[in-house]
Amino acid sequence: MLLLLLALATQRPDSLGAAVRKVVRVSTAHVVLEHVNVIDGTGTAPTPNRNITIEAGRITAISAGADVPPADGTTILDLRGYSVMPGIVGMHNHLIYLSRPNLAADNTFDRPGLFQQMTFSASRLYLANGVTTMRTTGSPEPYTDLKLKRAIDSGLLPGPHPDVTGPYLDGPGGNLQMPESSWPSGPATNPSTVICTCSLSLRIAIKECLGGWSHLCVESTIPKSTWPDASKSQAVLESAVSVEWSIAHRGRGL
Repeated sequence: MLLLLLALATQRPDSLGAAVRKVVRVSTAHVVLEHVNVIDGTGTAPTPNRNITIEAGRITAISAGADVPPADGTTILDLRGYSVMPGIVGMHNHLIYLSRPNLAADNTFDRPGLFQQMTFSASRLYLANGVTTMRTTGSPEPYTDLKLKRAIDSGLLPGPHPDVTGPYLDGPGGNLQMPESSWPSGPATNPSTVICTCSLSLRIAIKECLGGWSHLCVESTIPKSTWPDASKSQAVLESAVSVEWSIAHRGRGL
């Protein structure tokens, strides 16, 4: 709910997409949430029966629970029995799920596993469960994730604010669904994985993967020969800092 209120602070309700308008309950800048339990995120017990006043998308007051008289330009929501908490920031999220064919009770399955893109449902499910900001950590369709981010940020589709990951930086091999490219020989169209086989290719890949992503996901399967004169972390971080990106690492060894 607070995510949508923040969106309304900068966008007119009639400028939001139809899918977003379906889940927006307010159309005024001034909002009062009456008689809620407040969970402040510090680990203390919830505070019962409080009023939260929101102005232009920001909480301006938390006061004792009371019935607020109607006023022009104010939306009053009686939320007895509801709890309000800070939005959850997801640090490792995907817009996919992994299908494991013939999954057995001992967790074995017939490989390969198959990634299924959840462009429609994943962002809605995260938001419904209180996630208001999320960092994705890799996808077989990074360009789809990037376009979804733009749709959410522009108010066309509902979802948490997403910081999305660019193509994986990986060694040879990997998942069968991942379109691969390599540098400096040149990129493929819409790769989800960039193969790095030497220190130069790693640095070029980081710089060439620009396009709106917030960070990269580095796999530990990049061969050791990629790091001839520096540690893995040093080589990656120096390259990422030069383009103001952050690094999300999967696996061991970095």
